[in-house]
Amino acid sequence: MAPTSFRRVVPAVIAIAAGIGLLDAVVGRSWDHVVLHGLVVAGLLVLLASSTTRRIVPIRGDLYRWLDRYAAEGGEEVEQVVDRAISAYRDGFTVPLDDHAEAPRP
Repeated sequence: MAPTSFRRVVPAVIAIAAGIGLLDAVVGRSWDHVVLHGLVVAGLLVLLASSTTRRIVPIRGDLYRWLDRYAAEGGEEVEQVVDRAISAYRDGFTVPLDDHAEAPRP
């Protein structure tokens, strides 16, 4: 299981278990447990909603300021500029092949 999937599945399973506990507490009229389980479910749902599937990579402050300025000049979001830059960087790792050439071997 990929780390991003693991980070989403575990809180989801815990939220389901806490939801079952919440229902049991409501049926049993145990109001302190209702509050406890309700807070756990709400917190985990917020965590799941705010979690991202994209990897967060820290960057230097000066690079971020440049990206922010560049994005503002182009009327784009910083994320779009970064995505395009990463795509261009990754594209540099591929070697275009013509129809009859073989792939280079490492």
